[in-house]
Amino acid sequence: MSFKNHNILAVIPARGGSKGVLRKNLRHIHGKSLIAHTAYCVNQLSWIDAVVLSSDDEEICAHARDLNIDVPFTRPEELSTDNAKSIDMWRHAWLYCENHYNKKFDISVLLEPTSPMRTAEDITNAVTLLIEKKAFSVASVSKTPGHYTPHKTLQFSEEGFIDPYLEDGIK
Repeated sequence: MSFKNHNILAVIPARGGSKGVLRKNLRHIHGKSLIAHTAYCVNQLSWIDAVVLSSDDEEICAHARDLNIDVPFTRPEELSTDNAKSIDMWRHAWLYCENHYNKKFDISVLLEPTSPMRTAEDITNAVTLLIEKKAFSVASVSKTPGHYTPHKTLQFSEEGFIDPYLEDGIK
């Protein structure tokens, strides 16, 4: 496999301890769990070298396995708290997978289950942009209504970068 000579790892983060919407990653939208929407999308991409789930929850892990998502590890407790940072979880998954698969991954995509409207084309476009622009990272965002809190709102700079709307926003 590979994409334009790059080995690609897809990481699906799905911890069990969500406080806002309990068991949200197993919740169904249009007949499928959030994880199933992500699995359906990523399974359309033959160029992804490995798709893994990072979770601390055995029920979520079992559901992912049923969807042909590899679960080579259980996420450590310190990376499963409300205060744990996604970047630390992602780094853990990436390094673990390089050892597990005995392969260096050039690129990793983080596919959060809470984005069920994402398409395989969206992922392909993001990875293409990353490679063609030689960017360090790319992210997808959605427009938000005006009533959303400005502390969680982003804006595009003239250069096309994403910046917080308020200087002290997005912590």
